[in-house]
Amino acid sequence: MKTNKNSIIASVCLLCIAAAALASCGDSGSEPVQTSAPTGETTAAVTEPIRLYNDSLPADLETEGKTLRSMTNSYDGDMRHARITAEEDGQGELINDAIYTTNLALAERFGIAFEETCVEDATVEARRVVNAGDDVYDLITTIDRDAYTLASEGMMIALDSLKHVDLSQPWWNGTLNEALTVGGRLWAGYSDAMLTSYDYTHIILFNKDIISAFDLDNPYDLVADGTWTFEKFAEMAEEVTSDINGDNVYDENDRYGWLSIAKHISPSFWVAAGVQTITKDENDIPVYTMGENQRMLDVLQLAYDMSWGDSYWYRVEEKHGASVKEPPIFANGNALFTSTTFYTLFDSYYREIEFDYGIIPYPKYDEAQETYYSRVEGGNLCFVPVTCADPDFAGAMMEALACEFKNTVLPAYYEMGLKVKYSRDEQSGQVLDLVMSNRIYDLGDTIYNPAVRDGFVFNKMTSGKAITASDIEKSVKKVTKTIEKMVEKLTEE
Repeated sequence: MKTNKNSIIASVCLLCIAAAALASCGDSGSEPVQTSAPTGETTAAVTEPIRLYNDSLPADLETEGKTLRSMTNSYDGDMRHARITAEEDGQGELINDAIYTTNLALAERFGIAFEETCVEDATVEARRVVNAGDDVYDLITTIDRDAYTLASEGMMIALDSLKHVDLSQPWWNGTLNEALTVGGRLWAGYSDAMLTSYDYTHIILFNKDIISAFDLDNPYDLVADGTWTFEKFAEMAEEVTSDINGDNVYDENDRYGWLSIAKHISPSFWVAAGVQTITKDENDIPVYTMGENQRMLDVLQLAYDMSWGDSYWYRVEEKHGASVKEPPIFANGNALFTSTTFYTLFDSYYREIEFDYGIIPYPKYDEAQETYYSRVEGGNLCFVPVTCADPDFAGAMMEALACEFKNTVLPAYYEMGLKVKYSRDEQSGQVLDLVMSNRIYDLGDTIYNPAVRDGFVFNKMTSGKAITASDIEKSVKKVTKTIEKMVEKLTEE
């Protein structure tokens, strides 16, 4: 059914309720999307609900009649909630309507229009327009590691130097952005207008029917009691694994304890154990310290033992685009646990599953570990290119978008989407709050991903061999050189 403006207005009230709860704890195309300043009574109704967050932008900004020109990476056609604009006719889709509402509010407030261009590779296009000296875009959004590569090439204005951007505000993610600073400077960072940083938060789903059939401990109780550990995870996964058809061959027709993509196993578990591959020195400079922590080495061995070293993990074919959804072992009811992310919960694959499943964080290393940590694999970063003729306007609109997404879009995504529409029980919502409170962003898994996670870690884990101290030692020279090269360029005067 076509979305009309009255239904969008009504939904704003619901989003405000969701925003209060949150505070207490799209298709790609080649053509730009235009959103102009609205007129009439509808506009007044859109801005009526009580706001939880307000930015500090001055009232005398000269924005009337301007167009905010943005370019967004399309992830090969999959937008992954990356867009900052939306269509009026969103077919009632929750997030689309929330973004459209946000666009209307900002269009009215500032007298602006929006023009968003979605391309298959925003990094290539950004490099092209900047090298040509073309003032084409005010904002560019692309994958995090590519954004920092562009920063090291001098193609963006540092985020912390933009007028009107206030990084102390709650719509900027301080934890993730702290990981991204280099020498105290932040070139590009995460705000609530960049939903992809939530999309790539890793979680585990469990099949309630299998829990009941085998009379296993309730995972929710284990999480609450602090006894949800690597050891307990392995014990439960092993107990349910079975060669169902008795042909002495484990394939998609059998039952497994756990599904995961090979390359995601090690980073998900090392983050869950509270260790990282790259840390910061006293000058806020990234340093490769993966091999200097015995806990890291122990976790890497455990990751191998819980995958290649045992039979309860289904060996998903490792290739570009590999997915735990194919073959559909979890959907068919033949897997106890499956590793996934926030984003996939919006997918029809999980929505159409007939049995009930629960959501839990990755387990702790052991019971002595005080809290659960959840991996953020990355996301899109938005930046202002050096060719932008009016960076003050761009910075102001970046701040306004972040605040408005905090008010309207994030509640639609999280409180009404993940915790209600795409969860199967109340406990899942409580666990999601726990996951959100301790999200970790490891530079070796994100900015320096090609050298670390998708480098030697990928090669070892997809070959069925354990990652050893020797492997890490062999990687030191290459990874250190990669870090130093980027740091040198980012810290040049």
